[in-house]
Amino acid sequence: MAGTAAIILASGARAETLNDALASAYQYNPQLDAERARLRAVDEEVTRARSGFRPVITGNSDINYQYQSQKTSAGKTSQELKPSGYSVDLVQPIFSGFRTINAVNEQEANVRAGRETLRSVEQSVLLDAVTSFMDVLRDQAIVRLRENNVNVLSRELKATEDRFAVGEVTRTDVAQAQARRAGAVSALDLARANLKTSRAVFERIRTEISSATRSSLKIPSAIAMRRCRAFAICSG
Repeated sequence: MAGTAAIILASGARAETLNDALASAYQYNPQLDAERARLRAVDEEVTRARSGFRPVITGNSDINYQYQSQKTSAGKTSQELKPSGYSVDLVQPIFSGFRTINAVNEQEANVRAGRETLRSVEQSVLLDAVTSFMDVLRDQAIVRLRENNVNVLSRELKATEDRFAVGEVTRTDVAQAQARRAGAVSALDLARANLKTSRAVFERIRTEISSATRSSLKIPSAIAMRRCRAFAICSG
């Protein structure tokens, strides 16, 4: 039953299932995006550390221009010189006192730690998504119950007023019916306010995306398997 439950978004244009909420949170939550970007940056440090094993090639070149002119008793002489040169150096590290190996090991350990941090953030975000989804689902049900209660008490108030018009009940009975309906309306307003709050929290965690983009969302198989196991445990 939990897998087929749906909530109505604040726009009221369409319903969203728990699968949609999990997929949206997994792919579009800004906290997850930031953690993934941080992990990609940590991955790049491994490549930088491994550069210590690779050769280093450097090149230099130079060119000069000289012009000399002399006047002697024999006449005028001039000379132009254009000295130039270049060099290419290649250095292949052979042994650096285990410095490069230790640097690579350190960065690989950082990557493994970053992956576990990402998993922890994923679990937290998905738990928040499920919690906020169920909060909206609960508050929608409460609003429907409060609305039904207001409708019932409104009919009772109308019936009481009709009975008062023919003298079957007293004004006190009418006042009591009015008070019960006023209390129900107040409870309905509170339920609607709670629903707006729950929807706002849900939108913050899930983030709003276009319907066209959402139509192509798919939950990763690992999440789908975990969700199925969770549903099986709950139903068992």
